[in-house]
Order: sequence, then C-alpha cells, then structure tokens
Amino acid sequence: MALSDKDKQRINLMNPVSNDLKLGDKLAELEENAGGDIDAYTKSEADSKFQPKGNYASKDDSYTKTESDNKYQEKGTYATKAELDAAIEDLQEQIDALGGDGS
Repeated sequence: MALSDKDKQRINLMNPVSNDLKLGDKLAELEENAGGDIDAYTKSEADSKFQPKGNYASKDDSYTKTESDNKYQEKGTYATKAELDAAIEDLQEQIDALGGDGS
C-alpha cells in the first residue's frame, strides 16, 4: 500500500521529531526506491502484535526497586573464576580435614 500525500503529512506531523525529519516523506522515498511497498507493519498488524500504549503491569504486579534489589544480585558483583576456584579449594581442605573424600 503506497503512502498517500495525506499519510505522509500525518506522519510528518505526529510529533516534533517526525516533523523535523519529515519522516513521512522519507518513508515515501524508501517505498519508492524499494519499488513498491516497504516491509513494515500496518497499524492493525502492529496493534495486534505489540502491547498497547499505556497497558502496563499494575503496581501490584511488579517489584519495587527495593524489593528487586533485595531479591536479585547487584549488577556487577559477580565472583571471578579465581575467587570460585579459591573457595572450592578451601572447601576441599575443610572436607579433607574432616576425613571425608568429598564424594
């Protein structure tokens, strides 16, 4: 479906950035250079494929930042391989000291 002049104008005026970029004109140009329709979703396809604007999880269905911070490991605080190897070695020494074979 080719973009009509009305479609181009509507897209251009959707928001200031679209207007500054003349987004509707650029889409029409892409469509023309592609030899017809460009591979993009129609509004109805996008509406059925993506979450509706403003239809987000309620406050009760999500964690607060504090709950999330308490529930999950802090970003970037990961054990290195050397630290893990040292911890395993320490545990093995404790097992050996108790007379166990570690199995």
